[in-house]
Amino acid sequence: MVIVVAGAVAIQVGLGAGAFAAWDTAGSGKDSAAPRTCTSRPNPDAPEAGEERSCFSVDAGVDHPLAVGEIATVSFEVRSQFAAKNVRVQADLPANLAWFEAPVGLTRSAHPSSNPVHLGTIERAATVRTFKAGQSTTYTGRIVAKAAGPAEIKVRAAADLRAGVDAAEDLIPLTVGAAPGGSSLGSERSTDSDSVEVAPDVAPQESTPHLAAESLSAAGLPAPAGDDPVVARARAVAATACATGKWLYVDEKGVTKPVVNMTVEAWDADTSNAHDLLASGLTGTKGEYKLCFDNAESNNSGQDVYVKLTTSNKNWRVQATGTTNAFSFTTPTVANVANGSTTAFGDRKPTQVNRMRALHAFDALNDAWKWVPGNTCWDALDTTCRQVVVNWAPDSTVGNYFGNKQIHLKADAPDSHMTVVHELTHALMADVYEDFAPPIPNCSPHGVSAKSSTGCAWVEGFAEWVPASVYKDPYYRWPSGSSLNLETPTWGTSGWDDGDAVEGRVAGALIDLTDTTNEGSDVYGEATPGNVWNTFLRHRSSTFAEFWQHRKADGYDTSANGPLKSLYQSTIDY
Repeated sequence: MVIVVAGAVAIQVGLGAGAFAAWDTAGSGKDSAAPRTCTSRPNPDAPEAGEERSCFSVDAGVDHPLAVGEIATVSFEVRSQFAAKNVRVQADLPANLAWFEAPVGLTRSAHPSSNPVHLGTIERAATVRTFKAGQSTTYTGRIVAKAAGPAEIKVRAAADLRAGVDAAEDLIPLTVGAAPGGSSLGSERSTDSDSVEVAPDVAPQESTPHLAAESLSAAGLPAPAGDDPVVARARAVAATACATGKWLYVDEKGVTKPVVNMTVEAWDADTSNAHDLLASGLTGTKGEYKLCFDNAESNNSGQDVYVKLTTSNKNWRVQATGTTNAFSFTTPTVANVANGSTTAFGDRKPTQVNRMRALHAFDALNDAWKWVPGNTCWDALDTTCRQVVVNWAPDSTVGNYFGNKQIHLKADAPDSHMTVVHELTHALMADVYEDFAPPIPNCSPHGVSAKSSTGCAWVEGFAEWVPASVYKDPYYRWPSGSSLNLETPTWGTSGWDDGDAVEGRVAGALIDLTDTTNEGSDVYGEATPGNVWNTFLRHRSSTFAEFWQHRKADGYDTSANGPLKSLYQSTIDY
């Protein structure tokens, strides 16, 4: 994350996976229980000054764009900062690509995948090996294009570890052309309205919004001048029509879910191309919408209606990286709808599968919105709401961080709703603190279980507690599928430093403070987000210790026989 302090000094923080792994000591072949400080950039796109660091680096590329039937060469270099055993190196292709010739030493295998971007199957080339400290290995293979459309090659190196994972990966987004000359490196970034297709007959998981959907109805239409009010009202009702439907997406596990609180509009497709907005509102708890509008055309026919959905509302928006344009989706047009009719557009989802992640990111923000107390702004003490802006693209390779008052996500970041909410939490802290960031030394790079500083641990630990609370899940889960338990590590846990200068310890203490699952010395639990959120809103705490004093000043329990035992379970001894 980048927070600008008083408009001048930029401080970088964010979630890094490095520095909590059990690595071999250099050349010894023995496991080391102490965390190692990993300082490698995980891939060439990670900024030099950024907080994202790993014990590995991966640099992948393809020699040229390719069309269906064509062959290209893929090369990737893997480097390990420290000596490490059981390192898994793998390169994954979606179903519209295949290994024509896998890199030497890597074994091919096929794996079904529910992630829409994989198109049903992953073809993997992988090996498990040992690295010496500083060792670098380059792999080269050839791929063949099987079908046109967007594709994503992911190369990853990860240690097989006891607790958590330290890993690095590089993405190669590309668009396979239907014919030579129609291919490109990178995915389509156009925010022109995407079409939608009929969703499968699957009941979506229900969600509950905070925002009430608004739509225009006949009751709000003006009466023609000179008409008797009763007659005018009758005419307005007779000339009204409605549009209904549901808006859905498919997540990385293949689960169909509703998109809640997304802007939905009914439009009239005039032949002059001067399309008219007929009605607008927000999708509901099941992704449903119903928009009613004046159906009278100047030629006495009905409106030619289509529905447009946009990844934006007054509280948050997901826009294409490098633009200010939210993603939009349109239905087919139904011509000359009848007065008094309801046009059912049905259950719909994006036609382009690589747009699903934009909706997943939008939905993750809605998850957090449901959790945050209050029903007006992210910061309940604000009178003017700040909109959270998320930048994402199907080919984005830079992220994940918060900077310049906006969130920036990599292409695969929405595969982890926790990653989206983690970066959102940084945005909320900037909102609540009025963009005055706390001092966070030794935060670039940083790791979940390694000591950094009390300021860094507070900012990052709080941003790890929020997604754990939103999803009632004490594991932090990365887009790769790797996870780390933040709640159970305690005194003597291998690979963990102790105290309130460790972000994972701060997160664990907040989890134990606010959940009812008690273990070890943790004997206390209170509602989430509850008291913790109230103290967060009222003060600008710079460290967890300062937050604890603010909590005490607010009159909340800080007793030795209750809350302090929850902190002690996470090695924070006040």
